[in-house]
Amino acid sequence: MTNHEFTLIIEGQGGITEELENRIYDKMDDCTLSCRGGVVFLTFDRESEHLDDAIISAMNDVCSTGNRVLRVDLCDLVSLSDIARRASLSRQRISLYASGQRSTGFPPPACNIHDDHAPLWSWCEVATWLVENQLMPPEVSEEAYVVNIINTHLAMHQRKEQRPELSQRIADSLEDCEACQ
Repeated sequence: MTNHEFTLIIEGQGGITEELENRIYDKMDDCTLSCRGGVVFLTFDRESEHLDDAIISAMNDVCSTGNRVLRVDLCDLVSLSDIARRASLSRQRISLYASGQRSTGFPPPACNIHDDHAPLWSWCEVATWLVENQLMPPEVSEEAYVVNIINTHLAMHQRKEQRPELSQRIADSLEDCEACQ
């Protein structure tokens, strides 16, 4: 068994109440309830063989308290500075990788490619590249993908609830899209 540390953001609390504390701590003793900027979150230190099992069991525990998990707090879109910090490498070194001056195959930016904003990269893609180039341990890429898949699933479920007709129309169109195959 391995200890996995992660944070779950829960829906619409706006602050911590005594009732919320009681509901959370009656069900779970391996998390800390916190609030920052009106966003309530739970930081877990949970034992499990795999990270996905730890996160999903924590999500089930949160749901059993009457709360809803919005996402796991690990953003997939990252700047060069974010990449450098996560990889414990200098920003200059990451910039050289990204520009192709120090290595090849660094993933292209995922967004903000054509405007005045700084480009952002997919952490999953970058983490995989860093692991493949022996700059980070293999579990970093696995963690990035686990969190990304869980967050994508949660976001898709939330969008289906918010805009069911639009979600269904797009899902149907994507099934016929050759580029998606």
